Amino acid sequence: MSKLCVLVLAVAMIANYSSALNCGDGKIRGVNLGGWLVLEPWITPTIFEEVNVELGGQVVDEYTYAQYVDPDFASDRLNRHWDEFYTRADLVKLVDAGISHLRIPVGYWLVDVSPDEFFPPPPATDDDGQRFYLKRLAGWCEELGLKILIDLHCGPGSQNGFDNSGQRGEINWFNPDDHSNIDRTLVILEKISVMMKSWIDDGTMSPDTLFGIAILNEPWGIWEELWLELRDHFHYNAYDVVRNVLGDGPKVVIQQAFRTPTDFHGYMAEGFENVMLDLHEYHAFGEYWNNLAEDNAGWSTNIDTSCGFKTVMTESTMDVVVGEWSLANQDCQKYLDGGYDTPYHPPNGSPDTCAYYNKDFSEYTDDHKGFLRNFMAAQMDSYEAGDGYFFWTAKSEDNCAPAWDFLFLLEQGIAPQNLCERPRICTN
Repeated sequence: MSKLCVLVLAVAMIANYSSALNCGDGKIRGVNLGGWLVLEPWITPTIFEEVNVELGGQVVDEYTYAQYVDPDFASDRLNRHWDEFYTRADLVKLVDAGISHLRIPVGYWLVDVSPDEFFPPPPATDDDGQRFYLKRLAGWCEELGLKILIDLHCGPGSQNGFDNSGQRGEINWFNPDDHSNIDRTLVILEKISVMMKSWIDDGTMSPDTLFGIAILNEPWGIWEELWLELRDHFHYNAYDVVRNVLGDGPKVVIQQAFRTPTDFHGYMAEGFENVMLDLHEYHAFGEYWNNLAEDNAGWSTNIDTSCGFKTVMTESTMDVVVGEWSLANQDCQKYLDGGYDTPYHPPNGSPDTCAYYNKDFSEYTDDHKGFLRNFMAAQMDSYEAGDGYFFWTAKSEDNCAPAWDFLFLLEQGIAPQNLCERPRICTN
C-alpha cells in the first residue's frame, strides 16, 4: 500500500471518530483515567497487596510505594502498569460510545521531586517514565478526536490527607506560616503547562485537544484558612501561571474543595477567560447514603436526588462540570473509604449491606441492574444541564469495582451504548 493510501485511510479514520464524538450540543461526556498515573489501592489492589505481603501493610499510597518498595522492582512494575492499564483499544471503545473528553489525574512528581522525597527524579525527556506514556496517550487522543483535561490530583505535602492526594495522613500543602508548598504547586503547574505546550508545538496534539488544566484536586476547603487561601490567592495565581504559558485557549478548572456550590456564585466573573468549576457528586460516602443503601427502597431517593441536582448546574454563574461521580451508593468497595487496610472495614456500610453490594456482578438482580441504568441516566440528565461530566473511573483492575468502572458498565449494558441517543428519565 502506498504512503498516500495510508495517509488517506488514516485521515478517514480520524474523521470517522471525530464525527462519532459530536453529539451536536457541545456537552462534555467524559471519564477519568483513575488509577493510572496516580495509584489508588481500591482501583488497582494487586499493586499494593503484592508488596505488602513482605512490607506489612506499610504501602498505602503512591508516596509510601516510593518509600518502601525496592526501586528496581517499582520501576519495572509501574512502567508495566503505565503501559498496559489503559490501552488505545480502551480509548476506541470509549469513543465509540460517545465519550468526548478524558480527565487525566497526575501527581506533582511527574515534573517535580524535592531531595527529601522518595520518588525517583522526574523524567527528563519525553522518552522516559510517566512522561512517555502520557505523551503517547495524548497522541492517541489527537488521533481519535478526544480532548484531555490534565488534572493535578496530588499537590506537594497533600492537599487533603487522602491517599488520592498521593500521601495519606496530614495536610501539609497549606500552612498558615509557610506557603512553600503552595508556591511549589505554582511552579509545578508551570512545568505541566510548559510540557503541554511543547507537545502542541511538536505536533503530538493540536491546541484543541488540550481541553484544559485542572489546578488542584479536592483541596480540603473545610479548613477555613485553607479555603481563604484558595479563594483569595491560589486560584488567581494558578490562573495566571497557566495563562502565561498556554494563553486563553485551554480551560482553567478549579475544584469545589468540599464547599457548597453557592460559595462560587459570582466568583472570578470579571476579567477571567475560560474558567470552569468542577463539582464532585458522590452517593457513596457518609452515614446518610449508606443507611439509605440498607433497603432497596432507597434507590428512588438516589435517582430523585440526582434529578434534583439539575438545579445546582443551571444556577451556577460559572461554567460547571461534574468532574467525578459514580454509580456507587455505599462505601463497601474494598479500600475505598479510608484507604488500604487489612482487613478493610467500611466506615459506614453495614456487613449485610456490603454482602449484598459486593457480590459478583453476575448475581445482580434485574431490579439492581435497572436501578444502575436509571441512576446513571438521572445523573447524566442533570450534569448535562450544565457543561457535562467526567465519570469516575474508566476502568478498575479485573473489574473489581463494577459501580465505578465505566468500561465494564458499558460491556454489561448498564452504560448507554450511544451517549448521544440515550434514555432520559428526569422530568424536571
